[in-house]
Amino acid sequence: MATGLRQRGQDPQKGSSKWPKEQEVVSKYDKKQYISHGCVLWTVLVGLPIAILFYIDIRNTDYPEPKLLSNARPDEFTEELARRHLVELTALGDRPVGSLANEKLAVQYLTEVFNEIKSKANSVHRIEHDSFRSSGSLDLNFLGHFTSVYENVNSIVLKLSPSTGAKDSLMINCHYDSVINGTGTLYENMHSCMACLRLI
Repeated sequence: MATGLRQRGQDPQKGSSKWPKEQEVVSKYDKKQYISHGCVLWTVLVGLPIAILFYIDIRNTDYPEPKLLSNARPDEFTEELARRHLVELTALGDRPVGSLANEKLAVQYLTEVFNEIKSKANSVHRIEHDSFRSSGSLDLNFLGHFTSVYENVNSIVLKLSPSTGAKDSLMINCHYDSVINGTGTLYENMHSCMACLRLI
């Protein structure tokens, strides 16, 4: 039976579909959205770690300009002077406990540095230093527990205090000896000793 009603999406003369079905339109739209979201996701997953690594690399190499003796104030820390102390002490060679380099030469050098610091100190500070030998033992709960024993080990102490005296104190220490066949520059504690000397 013929009808005079025009159906949506069809040509009234040919009677065939002219527009895509609604399901096909939605399917193509979802596919585009899926591809778009996937691109964003992969950009974040790949780009974010790269950006983080790039930021870390920049921050890891972004150091301030080192202070040199030529442009630093007397009260500023200078790596140049600290390195001079490091070079002088490590030039003595390895310094195991009991060796000439550790027991005599290193102590002489440190004593000279202490005397120089004392001569340049402000009048509001009082600087004292002393050298002594000690013996004892130390129990360590490490690697199944063991005891470390030392005898007649030389130590040198520098005391910095106000000229008026002080009730409290802070101790900063380091060891200037080294293992056999090692200068103690990097893996020992010499860099800490040099930093302490420069801070004083």
